[in-house]
Amino acid sequence: MSGCPLRGGSLTLGYPLTDEQTALGGVAHFADFEDKTSIWWTLVTGAHEVPESIGAAWKEIGAHLGNLGLPISAPEQPAPNSANITLLQKFQYGNVKLEGDLKAY
Repeated sequence: MSGCPLRGGSLTLGYPLTDEQTALGGVAHFADFEDKTSIWWTLVTGAHEVPESIGAAWKEIGAHLGNLGLPISAPEQPAPNSANITLLQKFQYGNVKLEGDLKAY
């Protein structure tokens, strides 16, 4: 067994490193996995993976307690002509965009 496959694809999170934890007074739930991805979910936002690269940027500005709130989409790789953006993830109140080694919120 190799852990938890994500969205039926070939991406494997590995095994959970933590039990499911809660935040925001029990409204938000999350778990961390071997590949350094976290899964965050609420009944309103649904479940969304936050990969290490996006998660590091999100944590710099307060994670779930910061200005962006919780993730509301899976991370996506924009079209090739999207101004050097290599990874984008939408949050309740904004986005995290990775542009090479640069981060934008």
